[in-house]
Amino acid sequence: MKLQQFALSLIILTFVCSFKGHGQDEDLKLWTRVSVKYDLTTKTRLAVEEEFRFYNNASSLEQNHTEIGISHELSDNWEGGLFYRFIYETDPQDYYSLGHRGWFQLAYKWQWGNIKGSIRERLQGTFQDYMSSENGKIPENYLRSKISLTYEPIKGNIEPYIGGEFWYTLGTGDPAIIDKMRIGGGIEYRRNKNVRLDFFYNYQKDLQVARPDTGHIFGIAYAYIIR
Repeated sequence: MKLQQFALSLIILTFVCSFKGHGQDEDLKLWTRVSVKYDLTTKTRLAVEEEFRFYNNASSLEQNHTEIGISHELSDNWEGGLFYRFIYETDPQDYYSLGHRGWFQLAYKWQWGNIKGSIRERLQGTFQDYMSSENGKIPENYLRSKISLTYEPIKGNIEPYIGGEFWYTLGTGDPAIIDKMRIGGGIEYRRNKNVRLDFFYNYQKDLQVARPDTGHIFGIAYAYIIR
């Protein structure tokens, strides 16, 4: 019964904000990703990921990225990580746009019975069109704060989860503001000790603008863990 109640709460939370408002542009998006994760030690993991993001009602490629990163368990509750992402993005004017993103993140994790929680802070910088744009060498910096909850059943291999994330602008000379949010949830299916399948939905919205872009993001992810 607890699993059904958690799943119902997940559905209500992720869709309660997804109403159509005035003065905004909405789009249905699809994200697909494949990753391979290798446990270097019991506390250190190396991960490589390839993701394709589609927009315009999931009919056109918006972005493709390749990512590599390493995470390390600092203690029972703390985990740190360092990551890099190469971004290929479609551009109606120049056909395509290339970007580089790097970030450091720190997460605090805890568990209450069957509920696992996490608070994560990510400090990231992105260079877009580094060699081909007038402002390409000026990074776009953000602090991304995320909180998430996962239900871990005593038996079974399905874990529902929910979470919310907020983007704080940094280094613009003005006070930091939240200019984007993402709220969502999903279900992770643990097929065996190596294979993970993730089905998710995210409600994403730009803030602090007259016509905010709103995305309804559906996604599927496959991960293979080498232990």
